[in-house]
Amino acid sequence: MTGFTRLVLIALASLAVTGPSFAQEGAPVVAAAAASVELTEKIDTYAPRFGRTRPVIAVVGENSGTVMSDFVLPYGVLAQSGLADVVSVATQPGLLQLPPLQIQPDNTVAQFDQRYPDGADYVVVPALKKSDDPTLLAWVGAQAAKGATMVSICNGSIVLAKAGLTRGHRATGHWSTHQSRVAAYPDTVWLKNTRYVADGKIVSSAGISAAIPTALALVEAIGGTERARVLATQLGVGDWGSAHNSDAFRRAGSRVSVAGAIMRFRYWLT
Repeated sequence: MTGFTRLVLIALASLAVTGPSFAQEGAPVVAAAAASVELTEKIDTYAPRFGRTRPVIAVVGENSGTVMSDFVLPYGVLAQSGLADVVSVATQPGLLQLPPLQIQPDNTVAQFDQRYPDGADYVVVPALKKSDDPTLLAWVGAQAAKGATMVSICNGSIVLAKAGLTRGHRATGHWSTHQSRVAAYPDTVWLKNTRYVADGKIVSSAGISAAIPTALALVEAIGGTERARVLATQLGVGDWGSAHNSDAFRRAGSRVSVAGAIMRFRYWLT
């Protein structure tokens, strides 16, 4: 990835916080009651491995289609933190399609494995067009086996479920796929009304509005609460806690916006 592309991704993450198009998963049609259960989730504090002075975070995408917001937001926040080596990874050589963007990733999964044979400390998995891509599932499973903490964004949790990694864990995902996830993966405890769920080395988040809080929670786990607070202030984020009421959201219908375009792409993926 070129320095210019890296700056673009960081800038997009910053702009997304202040723009309403990226600030919520869909338009709340009516005021909904508060969630019946409010969870206080906390990602485990980073424990250095392999003699590293800072963690390695891989943000993985599938070349033919990865949800742009799910990839850009955590990448931008984590890179901006300055606390980790953040690497963009693709399943295959060539450009990574993040409609409407396309980027040249830092590494393919094969190149990443050569560069970091011990594996990543964290792997961020967005929603993808091909959630059952064999290369992706094998690599995600191998990274988990090496001890990486897996962090899914939105329906990236479906990838983790297909790889067998959510079995026996609590997890979440985009509100629109809750029932289908419950039916397809009954061995996972699927939660609603939470921005993110931290269950040991399996961390999962809800939709667009959860990506930045989840990334800030990861910053807190790596660099402490004060570092996360400083970065949150820079981004204009007042709170990165897990409390959330996804029952207040539904598809926005004919509303035309950047968020609408992203959501239509998201529904096409899933």
